[in-house]
Amino acid sequence: MAGTGRTELDTAFAAYQEVAAEAARSGDWNPWAELFTEDAEYVEHLYGTMHGREAIRAWITETMGTY
Repeated sequence: MAGTGRTELDTAFAAYQEVAAEAARSGDWNPWAELFTEDAEYVEHLYGTMHGREAIRAWITETMGTY
């Protein structure tokens, strides 16, 4: 089984950055949350660990909604 190539990683990270930038511009963080799998584990060093896409969505919309 082949590993993930550098080009694929770079492309995915660029897409992630584009979605994040648009979410910051529009205030709609739902598309950003949709980038994560349903069973994702997201570790944020100040806020702790979120388990699952919906927990990530709840955290990001609340957190970024204050800005």
